[in-house]
Amino acid sequence: MVTGRYLVRMEEMRQSVRILRQVLDWLDHNPGPVMAENLPRWLGAPYAPIGREGYLLKRAYPKGVGFAAIEEPHGEAAVYVVNEGGEHPYRVKFRSPVYVNLSAARKYLVGYHVADIPPIMGSVDVCVGESDR
Repeated sequence: MVTGRYLVRMEEMRQSVRILRQVLDWLDHNPGPVMAENLPRWLGAPYAPIGREGYLLKRAYPKGVGFAAIEEPHGEAAVYVVNEGGEHPYRVKFRSPVYVNLSAARKYLVGYHVADIPPIMGSVDVCVGESDR
């Protein structure tokens, strides 16, 4: 169980290095910062705030409900947003994959010795900052 997750983690690191090499190669051929005027208008304000070149801020967001699921290294993260049309959302809920993985610990730790808990939890890659509610 732990060995399998370890091997998967090692392969993930190899693939991450491969992606980084591709990005660095691309940056060698395409230098320069991303300028605000090159970004589509739907990303935010028509101009970049002073000192924030390349970053756009939006003053008001549309009324409605939004949901997005994002794949991360620890699993799938989910974000649920409710907005009433103002600058700040009415409600934002995050579902952390680490919190879900940690909540399943009662099931996957059954039958192991106390000394086995640290390597098993290490293989699940629990991030305490993400699991705190």
